[in-house]
Amino acid sequence: METPMQCAKELADFLKEKFREYGEKEPDTGAEYNVYAGFLPREDNPKKMKAQCPTVVVRPLLIEDNAEETIAKMAVYAVTYDDDMKFGSESLYHVLQFIRFHLLTNNPVHNRFEIKLKDSDTMETYIPDEQPYPFWQGRLDFAVYLEQPSRSPLAGRTS
Repeated sequence: METPMQCAKELADFLKEKFREYGEKEPDTGAEYNVYAGFLPREDNPKKMKAQCPTVVVRPLLIEDNAEETIAKMAVYAVTYDDDMKFGSESLYHVLQFIRFHLLTNNPVHNRFEIKLKDSDTMETYIPDEQPYPFWQGRLDFAVYLEQPSRSPLAGRTS
């Protein structure tokens, strides 16, 4: 059975593959993108924070079940480092566009995880006004169809 975290891990692996395939690196530092599922690591030390950048993290935010389907609301967080106060955010906008492009042009990802884009569903990109300069952060939110537990071959089994 597909789980929300399994979906996050496979989406992260997909994005990691795309970053490598296209040789994407952070423009200011030349660092390769760290891509994984879970949460953004918390650091108090700016040097340790800088060493983690650029980072892309995929995780489920919310899981909804109804009679017909299971939907996992996913978030993709991106954090870049650039000490240019005027144009430093451009690397963040670039990586968010890179992620959007690859998720949307390869939907469903691995012919398995379909991003829900019907009716009023959307993929949203959010960039907060307040940025933790010289770090720049943004987020993409979207929904993915998952196998519904009640329709799984394991449904109805008791241990």
